[in-house]
Amino acid sequence: MSRSHPATNATDMRTLAALVVTTAALGCSSVARAPNVEFACEAETCPLRFQGNAQVSDAELASEIARREPQRRELFRELAPVLVRAAYYDRGFIDVRVDAHTEAARDGGHVLVLAIDEGKPYWVDRLSVRDPANLPGEPLGNSSALRAAISQSSGAFFARRAMIDDVRDLLSRYREVGYAWADADVTVHKDGGEHFVAVDITIVRGPATIFDRVDVHGGEGLPEHAVQQRLAMHPGEAYRASAVEASSRALAELAGAGRRVDVSQAPVEGHPERVAVTFGIMWADGGLRP
Repeated sequence: MSRSHPATNATDMRTLAALVVTTAALGCSSVARAPNVEFACEAETCPLRFQGNAQVSDAELASEIARREPQRRELFRELAPVLVRAAYYDRGFIDVRVDAHTEAARDGGHVLVLAIDEGKPYWVDRLSVRDPANLPGEPLGNSSALRAAISQSSGAFFARRAMIDDVRDLLSRYREVGYAWADADVTVHKDGGEHFVAVDITIVRGPATIFDRVDVHGGEGLPEHAVQQRLAMHPGEAYRASAVEASSRALAELAGAGRRVDVSQAPVEGHPERVAVTFGIMWADGGLRP
């Protein structure tokens, strides 16, 4: 089933990924591997042991790993050190180093040991947020208002996760008032000698956008009028991320258990101010029925 009607902006994660990568690059060295040690246990059953973690407890680290990677997989040995580093980055320890190796356990098996060199936490010396395209009187606010949207304060320990969440929330304001292509460039400058960082966030936005059309694919057996009633936007209206999200939720409720709704959006060729949104009603197995 294919219907036409306008779009989500699933949050563009490029900005957040850039913040993650930038921060990680500051404090990340390659994971050292113990020579001639065979990783001889299944990821699903191999126990973990932490060493050197004075500032973050075993329970906290185990919880962070479980939250970020709930299913242990064959790449768990490579993932576990990355997840531990991420937990430390979120607490300001951007020089942390993690060495992963296996050791023999008393029961004859093996244990994955994550040896941690924590380093010292970094604090925020300066943080700026600016939007070069901002105009006086805009509801999005001036630089001071934008800066107020970031909870991280000067003199506080650098909290990567909190900053990621704040940038996401800030961009959602733009996407709610018509800027579907709002993004942000985040630059983190590190002073290793003084253990502080300076953070510059620059908002980058395209033109104000409107819904051009909305296409709904899949969903066989669903009444056409019922599908149309679930769409919270119409062609020609200003883009609103909340309208896309509401439409996605409503379509998912209509489709029922066993099916999910995927959302994509794209600019209309030659018209960057227009957004085309596609909802795909998929079966739980990932198939799209014609």
